[in-house]
Amino acid sequence: MRLITGMMCTLLSTTSVYAQTTPASDAAPVIAQADSIESTPAAPAAADITVTGSRIARQDYTASSPIVTLGVAAIENRGAVTIESALNDLPQFTPSTGQANAFPSRGGQANLNLRGLGTNRALVLISGRRAQPSNGDGTIDVNTIPRQLIQNVETITGGASATYGSDAMAGVVNFKLRDRFEGIQIDGQYNLTTRGDAAARQLGLLAGTDFAQGRGNVFVALDYTSRERVQRRDRSFFTENGTVNIAFLPTGVADLSANPPSQLAVNGVFNRYGTPPATVSRTRGFGVNNDGSLFTANPVTAPIFNYKGPIDDLIRSQNNTLLQASGLYYDIQIPLERFNGFARAEYELSDTLKAFVQGQYTAYVADVGISITPLGSLGQVTFVPATNPFIPADLKTLLNSRSNPAGDFVYNKLLFPLGPRTQREEWDLYQVVAGLSGDITSLGWTWDVSFTHGRTENQSTLRGGVSASALQQLLRDPFGGAGRPASGAVAAVSPLCEGGLNLFGDQPISQSCQSFILREAVNTTVLKQETAEANIQGTVLTLPAGPLKFAAGATYRRNRYAFTADPVVAAADLTGYGASRSGGGSTEVGEIYAELLAPLIHDTPFIKEFNLGAAYRYSNYDSIGGVSAYKADIDWAIVDEVRVRGGYSRAVRAPSVGELFAAPNSVGVTLGAPLSPTGAPAFTGDPCDVRGAYRTGPNGARVSALCVAQGVPASAIAGYTYVGNTVFATNEGNAALREESADTYSIGLVLKSPFATSVLSRLTASIDYYNISISDAIGVLGVPVALSRCFNGDGVSNPNYDPTNINCQQIDRSPGTGAIANPTQPLLNLASFKTSGIDGQIDWVLPLESVVGGNPGALRFNLIGTYVDRFLVRSLPGSPELDFIGTTGNGGIVQPQWKSVVSATYSKDMFSLGFTWRHLSSVEDSSRVTNAASIIPGVPAYDYFDMNVRIGVNENFEIRGGVTNIANKAPPQVGSAFGNTDTSTYDVLGRQAFISFRARI
Repeated sequence: MRLITGMMCTLLSTTSVYAQTTPASDAAPVIAQADSIESTPAAPAAADITVTGSRIARQDYTASSPIVTLGVAAIENRGAVTIESALNDLPQFTPSTGQANAFPSRGGQANLNLRGLGTNRALVLISGRRAQPSNGDGTIDVNTIPRQLIQNVETITGGASATYGSDAMAGVVNFKLRDRFEGIQIDGQYNLTTRGDAAARQLGLLAGTDFAQGRGNVFVALDYTSRERVQRRDRSFFTENGTVNIAFLPTGVADLSANPPSQLAVNGVFNRYGTPPATVSRTRGFGVNNDGSLFTANPVTAPIFNYKGPIDDLIRSQNNTLLQASGLYYDIQIPLERFNGFARAEYELSDTLKAFVQGQYTAYVADVGISITPLGSLGQVTFVPATNPFIPADLKTLLNSRSNPAGDFVYNKLLFPLGPRTQREEWDLYQVVAGLSGDITSLGWTWDVSFTHGRTENQSTLRGGVSASALQQLLRDPFGGAGRPASGAVAAVSPLCEGGLNLFGDQPISQSCQSFILREAVNTTVLKQETAEANIQGTVLTLPAGPLKFAAGATYRRNRYAFTADPVVAAADLTGYGASRSGGGSTEVGEIYAELLAPLIHDTPFIKEFNLGAAYRYSNYDSIGGVSAYKADIDWAIVDEVRVRGGYSRAVRAPSVGELFAAPNSVGVTLGAPLSPTGAPAFTGDPCDVRGAYRTGPNGARVSALCVAQGVPASAIAGYTYVGNTVFATNEGNAALREESADTYSIGLVLKSPFATSVLSRLTASIDYYNISISDAIGVLGVPVALSRCFNGDGVSNPNYDPTNINCQQIDRSPGTGAIANPTQPLLNLASFKTSGIDGQIDWVLPLESVVGGNPGALRFNLIGTYVDRFLVRSLPGSPELDFIGTTGNGGIVQPQWKSVVSATYSKDMFSLGFTWRHLSSVEDSSRVTNAASIIPGVPAYDYFDMNVRIGVNENFEIRGGVTNIANKAPPQVGSAFGNTDTSTYDVLGRQAFISFRARI
């Protein structure tokens, strides 16, 4: 059996099928256009067709589960050169990683997050077969799917494991590609914002031919895509608000809180600057001006004293603190250069036997901009010896007054002379599929067998990091690395680098010193997947109400994962990047499945037809053993115009090869800031920070005591501040993980207009309720959650403020400073998710001739929307369920309660003009879920408006154009960190225009 998912694509050209199917979200015109340009043939009326969610083919099939189809025209009308932008507009998707660097980034990948349940809980298929993974967690980078071959994208929401196997917890996203092509087609596109940046280019060639009197076909598709870098500093939203790391400044800041100077020495130094006596606390951070004098970098409540540097977009003063907007170097459009190649050949060996082979290759490079290399950030504390020769005299005075004057001290600094760090991600992926399909004519059955082999290699080159050991060599050198000339009897000492390394003030760093401390590291990941599968389907017998159909099959799949860390990364010697170790492993699974479709009642009063479907799959994994998935659903046509559908499914997801075997690695985790944008204390950031709501609240004394018990120096607790809003945390695989399971219920109604008039005859609608519950969900116990619960943020997790609490055991603090350092995020079966809501869709095609006569064309209106009733998360067994719907979400993902897309398109002959309205309802800040007193503001409702136009010059040449975000709406503030937003959900580039063409020869 060849899995043909073409039914939905006939919506634009076959009225009878269109009326019986969930309306597509394609805003394309319904007349003339597809015949000349689209090359998307309608399914033959007599042929069996299959919709995602079932492997049983039948005629005029309406899916028993909610299905949304995005046609090729809607993808093109969106104007993006990468596919995820069009899909993320659909209300069923929660925007995830894509073209923006929402730190930490996934290296330019584009992953899909269905229902907000995670990028690894939606199964991505290419023409019904598993795509090649791009990550050890099994997620698919949809950048690797050849865009010009896509006919449509079908999405079934809800569990589909019984049909397709593991990973289909939230549903299936099936990219239906062409399987034949004849002729030559050339495509091109160019995108540009109205600011003149963010350029993106795409050029594609598709060529194919029939042979052997049409029994065979072969085609090749080539596609090249590139897009330019845009950083946060290129948009006023970020330059006006910034994304800050407190007190990480180019001048450097000495943190003496663990071994503070005497108050007398502090008074003496600052009195010389004209500062009033006893106004500068000895536990503050002391910055260094270029002239060697000191300033108060983070005085919390007092003004900033004696700062002599600039106040601008990069360095500003807010809430009595100097802030460095290092996040301005993050990308809001990651530069990408991608090449896709695809080839397919098929041949009818006989009237009942067909063979095919196809290959796909993708290579792309993404250079991800991060920020200036920090010293002392993310748990990587930099200690400077008191003997360093470059220490300025005033700072030396403070050091000498300490109880331990010879002790090292902590120094925080941004190394601006080195420039921003970048992470170059190079991907090479291929997948080869070969198979046979045929008919058993005596039984009327069809069958297919296939074998798939794929390989992914990722080389991640880390640039701009500093060797901690080389840095310490210079800092501890008696001459700071500068050496000394011979003088009399004193022998010369050769320099380690020209001029040595002077970190005090915003001093230049010579090229030889940069070379001495800079390191470039390359980490390599290799993934392999082999799949062998066999399927058969047909009619078992004929019941009074129709044929009893079945499908059955078996699958074997093996996944292998290997990660090789660069030696400098494995040694944790690369400042500014996390440490990782090499590791790997493999998994194998054998599966069998069976599916039945039974017509029970036909042509009786109130039952035009009533069908019952059922499926069962047994999977035997070498990692977790045997598991079962199953489903049952109904399809009840009350009359031709009214159809009820619904069902229940049990889905399972086995832990991926990466979740099982990933070696320990460090990842960046955002904690947020202790102050809201208004300067009020917030329940985010390090709870020990004296400015935050934990310390200023009614339990501030108990919080302080817990902080000291964890490792914050008692001498520093009174004025302790955490000078960043991110940390490095350690993740690793867990071979003891069990499978996840999901229960999905759905019930829906599909309506076709009962009116025969031309005005209303092409009006259809659907409404579906879904309810998904996932248990034993695999995930990390994240640092922000552990911190909140350790400090009893929810009021129940640690009421005694006990340092031995399980949440507190995740948190380590650096000796001497008390800063959060190297916390762990264990990977466990610990969470549960429950989400439910309603999907609705309306499609109406209005031939204008029925209104005004003549041949004026047609109008098409489409509305697709989702109302999410709840999104409950239980992050630990026994902990309370928290509802994150209508908030900035669990993990910072924006989860509005209402999402909708409305489009209107006018078309006549080979011309169309369309407008789209995208709506997101307002959300509260997620901190209010656990702390009702939180005053961090939410985000108001957001609306975007787009337009597109198509002009068919002739039957073989078409041009398209459009504008997205016509109003040039800026993104909103999300969360407590200044200048933070959700770069996946909200448009950070602004108004964009595109123009494209398609030529057929």
